[in-house]
Amino acid sequence: MQFKSITAITVLLLLVAVSASGCIGGGNDVGPSATPTVTPNPTSMVASSDIASYFNTKYAGGTSMLKQPFTKGTSARGNAVYKGVVRNSSAVGSYQFTQVIELTQSQSAAKKLFDQTVAQRLSEGFTAWPTEAASFKANSPDVLTEAWAGQQYGQSFYVWYNYDASVSPSWLVTTSAGGVGG
Repeated sequence: MQFKSITAITVLLLLVAVSASGCIGGGNDVGPSATPTVTPNPTSMVASSDIASYFNTKYAGGTSMLKQPFTKGTSARGNAVYKGVVRNSSAVGSYQFTQVIELTQSQSAAKKLFDQTVAQRLSEGFTAWPTEAASFKANSPDVLTEAWAGQQYGQSFYVWYNYDASVSPSWLVTTSAGGVGG
């Protein structure tokens, strides 16, 4: 249930972010992704060989469409990283968001990576969007540990970290970046 809440909140906030940033024009445009149709069982652990499939399922279904399935890589820190590109299939235009999910060993490692990511985006000229981040976290206070949102030139960037008992290691740091042309 917590997993579905995070996904639903992510989708809702990305929709709000794109709308508020002016990336969406009139008509029937909608945000970058939607709530997936499959909810994994948070009490069962996903096999390490199936984690990419787990994220593909999480970010697909309903009006959410994977433009690029999640693939596994390794971060400079030696952690497993899963990267995919999502798009809302009902959106007009090319509103794409790249999701990058890094699996960290502990809450303190996740917090450190979160802080480094925020500092990096601010140094790159992103403007913090505190009301968006607060709204994002308020919608799921029992699931998200911390969240940050920023904007730059019509592009939105989100980073958050949370615990997901379905994968190991279970502390995930997720970034979602994109907008028009993503």
